[in-house]
Amino acid sequence: TKAPRFEGAFHVQVGAFMSQVEAENRLGAVQQRASDLLDGHLPFTASFMKDEKEWYRARFAGFSKEDAQATCAALKKLSLECIAMPAE
Repeated sequence: TKAPRFEGAFHVQVGAFMSQVEAENRLGAVQQRASDLLDGHLPFTASFMKDEKEWYRARFAGFSKEDAQATCAALKKLSLECIAMPAE
């Protein structure tokens, strides 16, 4: 297992939820299904405001643009929602 990485210009986002618990649950579920794809990438949640409500993004850190896109393509083949996003 590689040390968790935050570095990398891109994140892999696997969902956005109205509670942090849901976002964390999603991270755990995706990690279980795709541990080989996400090994060494740190799971985290990031909150943002939308229509005066707080939402929580479920993301994995430490990807290059190409890696993020390839990882998302592989996750989608597992029927897991995914979007490659520039790190804010």
